[in-house]
Amino acid sequence: MKKTRLLLTTFLTTTIAIAQTTFVDNNIQYKVLNATDVEVTSKTGGYTGSVTITTTATDSNTNTTYDVTAIGERAFLSNTAVTAVSIPNSVTTIGANAFNSAGLTTITIPNSVTTIGFGAFSHSSLTSVSIPNSVTTIEGRTFLSCNNLTAVSIPDSVTSIGAYAFVLTGLTSIDIPSSVTTIEVSAFERCDKLTTVSIPDSVTSIGDGSFRNCTSLATVYVAHTMPLTIMANVFLSVTLGNVALNVPTGSKAAYEAAAVWQDFGTINATLSLSPTALAAALSVRYLPNQQLLHIETNGIAMQEVQFYDVTGRGLFSKALSTKKTIDVSSLQTGVYVVKIGGIAKKFVKY
Repeated sequence: MKKTRLLLTTFLTTTIAIAQTTFVDNNIQYKVLNATDVEVTSKTGGYTGSVTITTTATDSNTNTTYDVTAIGERAFLSNTAVTAVSIPNSVTTIGANAFNSAGLTTITIPNSVTTIGFGAFSHSSLTSVSIPNSVTTIEGRTFLSCNNLTAVSIPDSVTSIGAYAFVLTGLTSIDIPSSVTTIEVSAFERCDKLTTVSIPDSVTSIGDGSFRNCTSLATVYVAHTMPLTIMANVFLSVTLGNVALNVPTGSKAAYEAAAVWQDFGTINATLSLSPTALAAALSVRYLPNQQLLHIETNGIAMQEVQFYDVTGRGLFSKALSTKKTIDVSSLQTGVYVVKIGGIAKKFVKY
C-alpha cells in the first residue's frame, strides 16, 4: 500500500510540475502543456514591437526542446505595444482572447491553425485579416470591436459564423462563402460602414440582429431561390426601403410576397442560379396513365425543356412555364433525359 501511494504521489507531483512549468526563450514566455508541446503565454511586462514565434522553443534550465503548438488564452491581452506577430506553422490553436485589445494591425494566420478561440482578436487594432482554409468555425466575438478592420477573407472551409463575431468592425463589404450554413445572433451588428452583403444559398439560419444597425447597407445579394424565413430584427434599424435586394432569376415574386424581404426598396431578379440550387428546385415525374411528364420548377421561371435519348441525341424541345405537364405519348418506352436550364434529369417511360 505504501508503495502504491508513493507511486501515485510521484505521478501527481510530476504532472503538476509539468502543468505549472513556464520558461522564456528569445524573450517569449512558454507554458509546458505536455512532454512535447508548449504554448505561448503571457508574461510580466508583456510583449512589444514585432514578435516572431518559432516552431520550437528550448527550456535552457532542462535543455529540453518543445514544439510550439498553441498561442495560449490571453497571451497578448492588452499588449498595445505589439505591432505584429509572426505565427509558425506548428501552431494549431489560438486561444480565447489571445490578442484581445492588442496593438497589432496585421496578422497572418498559418494553415496549420484549426481552432481560433472566443474573442481571440476582439478590441485589437487589426486593419485586415486572412483566415486560413483550415478553420471551420469563426467563434463568437472573435473580431468584436475591431474598429479598424475594413477587410476580411473568409475561406470556404468555414461553416459557421459565431454570435457577435464581427460586431462594431469597420467592414465595408462581406462575401460569405457557400460553405457557411449558420450566421449566428448579431454576427455583423453595428457595422455602420458595411454597404454590401452576399449571402449564399447554403445558409439555412440567420440569427436575430445579424445585420442590425448596419445603417450604410445599400446592396444585399441573396442566392436562395425561395426566401429564407428570418425574423424582422435581422435588419433592425436599417432603412430597407433604401436597400437594393438582388435575388435569382425567377424569384422576384416569391421575395415580394415574403415577410421582411418584401420591405426592400428594390428587388432585382438577375442573379444566376447555382447548379445546386437549380437541381434542388427542379422535379420531374412521369405520369403513366396520362402519358404526361410533370415538371415542377418551384416558382423559378424557366423557358424551355429539351428532350434527349440515353445516347445524348437531341429529340425535341418544348416551351416551359412555371408549372407544366408535357405530352410524351409520342415517345416509345425507355429511358430519356430532359435538360432544363442546363440541369439534366432522367425519367423512364413505361
